[in-house]
Amino acid sequence: MFFIDEHDKVRAVGKVPMRAEAKTSILNEAGILRSIRSRFPVAEILFSDEAQGIAAQSWMEGENVPLELDSERLELLISFVSKGGSVRLADCREQLERQTASLDLPIEPSVLHRALELLDVRDELRVCLEHGDFVPWNMRRLKDGRLILIDWEWAVEEGFPWQDVCQYFYLQDYLFGKSADVWKLLTTHSLLAEYRRRLSLSEEAVRGLTIRYLLRYMCVEQAEGDRDKVEFAVRKVREVVDGSN
Repeated sequence: MFFIDEHDKVRAVGKVPMRAEAKTSILNEAGILRSIRSRFPVAEILFSDEAQGIAAQSWMEGENVPLELDSERLELLISFVSKGGSVRLADCREQLERQTASLDLPIEPSVLHRALELLDVRDELRVCLEHGDFVPWNMRRLKDGRLILIDWEWAVEEGFPWQDVCQYFYLQDYLFGKSADVWKLLTTHSLLAEYRRRLSLSEEAVRGLTIRYLLRYMCVEQAEGDRDKVEFAVRKVREVVDGSN
């Protein structure tokens, strides 16, 4: 809901859940925005009601941005890196294995097995803030020139690197057919090479992190019943698995 003043200017945005599951994401966004507001230019939470799953935030007036990744967005992604802490891909394999086994996924068992094996990476990876929906249409250019992000419902404050990179390219590929082979693009894009270098991500870690993103995406969309997105994810998992040979 948009709150508009007497001059027809939007002053605030209210988010109200249309179903029970939405309460969690709305309140998650409110908590994340309160936590990171001192570090990033984000909306201010004006009100939240935990019982009802309702929250209101200030309106961030700005212009849309182009679709292409640029150095400014790269720096924004790198700014999500935590100053301390580490995570390991190998530690999330068991959970993803259980999750994929509980769903009737339209993927060959051999491909799924090989994909899960790519999670067996024991590198100590730097903890990162995950926006959760890092895409151009969730970005705004403010009048003062700053680039800001909106829609933090799926954010994770202490998450994995590379996940927002995957969301940026895979979602655009699904919606607009931006690349015939996203995996190839991810491994050849010059700006992403800089991201990998600055986060000390090995080729093995990048492959595993991409599989983590795709398997989680596949499970979410399977639970939602979105067959097109599930089949898209299956094709993209095959690209990564085949590229690991």
